[in-house]
Amino acid sequence: MQHTRRKNDIRYDFPSTIEYVMGSQADDEAVHKGITINLNSTGLGMYIFDLLPNGQLITIKTTLPVDSRTAAICWTKKEADNFYRTGLKFI
Repeated sequence: MQHTRRKNDIRYDFPSTIEYVMGSQADDEAVHKGITINLNSTGLGMYIFDLLPNGQLITIKTTLPVDSRTAAICWTKKEADNFYRTGLKFI
């Protein structure tokens, strides 16, 4: 069985520092920092410094070249103490 990839599944390198808050419409919460790795119209990969559970919603405060500002954690992998690689899906 051959796996086909849709064009918008391809992630493009996008190294950048971003700021985000927990929740989908959080305005008054503590701001966290992350480092994006890659990006496309459906999600992004990034490094974070706090372990977040799958399904956790975040609101990205930094400008990105996509329409959505809300994303959900899909998976997380520990890279080192207080340093995690995670995949997010825009919602």
